[in-house]
Amino acid sequence: MGVDGFRCDVITLISKKQDFKSRFPTIALCGKDAYVMGPKLHTYLRELYDRAYADYDCMTVGESVMCSLEDTLSLVNPEKKELDMIFNFSHTDVDNYFGVKYFYRKFKLTRFKKRLAKYQYGLYQKGWNSLFIENHDQRRSAGRYGTLDRGPLAIPSSKSLAASYFFLQGTPFIYQGQEIGMRNPSFKSIEEFEDVEINNMYKMAERNPFVKMLIGKHIFDVSRDNARTPMQWDNSEYFGFSTAKPWLNGTDDNKDRNVKDAIKDENSLFHFYQDIIEIRKKYPVVIDGKFDLLYKRNKDLFIYTRTLDKQQLLVICSFSKKEVRCPLNNLGEYKLLLSNYKTHQDKFQPFECRIYIKGE
Repeated sequence: MGVDGFRCDVITLISKKQDFKSRFPTIALCGKDAYVMGPKLHTYLRELYDRAYADYDCMTVGESVMCSLEDTLSLVNPEKKELDMIFNFSHTDVDNYFGVKYFYRKFKLTRFKKRLAKYQYGLYQKGWNSLFIENHDQRRSAGRYGTLDRGPLAIPSSKSLAASYFFLQGTPFIYQGQEIGMRNPSFKSIEEFEDVEINNMYKMAERNPFVKMLIGKHIFDVSRDNARTPMQWDNSEYFGFSTAKPWLNGTDDNKDRNVKDAIKDENSLFHFYQDIIEIRKKYPVVIDGKFDLLYKRNKDLFIYTRTLDKQQLLVICSFSKKEVRCPLNNLGEYKLLLSNYKTHQDKFQPFECRIYIKGE
């Protein structure tokens, strides 16, 4: 059962320059030229492969930092035998400036599509993508990437986001709690956080009015602790994780997002993830099909195809709170595999997604 493999933490930082010079202070990653994609990185990775992985049927995925497409290609080229894939965070920076999550930037779907498409095209038949929208260093996706975390459209929006990344080429990852739509805990004070990063940023903001002006409004929203609360198994005091108070705890207003209720609800996000996993397993086009982004300037719809021989998958995901018209006029050529709505209209309903196939 499961997959044998290794996740290599911040693997692109393991090689350091040996000049030991002082670097100019920066708000994040001070001295990065000395340790990001260092001079012996590829030597170390090849040695790690030869001595640890080569004799086993296992996969490797490396966490990267400030890794360009060219860097990615150099790390996941199958012929080099270093890593199978890496976690690249380009698409997680679409709602901030300069790759610093504390510098809030309004989400734009066109920017999100562009970042994802760059790596779909860039790695096609050259390497392999990892696909993810959450991890232990990112805030929850519910309420992020244009989705809503509360109200009647919250679950449909999370389903549309799930479909938008799950049918890209690569290996999809689901972070614990993502499949039930866990939200950010509604922490109210810095005392509720354990993460050293946010505590340091908070102290910096308190000392510097300019920094506080830049990050103060969103500092709690982007903390890593938002994704580090225990898994919510039920709606009891400690969410079924423990009978004793854990190191962090969710907040009472999140008790509706739990595994027990999600399993009982056939329309839950949990069951939607089961459905999209089933489609990935059934259709080879999802694994090997060529990616093509359609209508890249459309501000409301994420539309792309995956094509393998005569089979084509069509993915259409709305990121709008309103009804929107789909620019495609040939949907009758396709068979509908899955949607997050039971009934369909000419226009796409708020956050509606549809997965189509033709040439089965």
